[in-house]
Amino acid sequence: ASLQINFLMGAASASLVWFLSLALAAKLLRPVFVKPLAWQILDSITAVVMAWISISLLMFAYELIHVL
Repeated sequence: ASLQINFLMGAASASLVWFLSLALAAKLLRPVFVKPLAWQILDSITAVVMAWISISLLMFAYELIHVL
């Protein structure tokens, strides 16, 4: 039971730090994202990361199928 409480407290505090960090970053980056180019760059980075993740998952699934 003690480990579960420790896990709960750790997860809750990590979540709090994460969302407070996001809020602070949004406040600090607000002047940057007034420009459409900044949004285009962010969208491009997001697209590359999502493509990389999907290709990695497809490669993992392909290897998994061929091992079985």
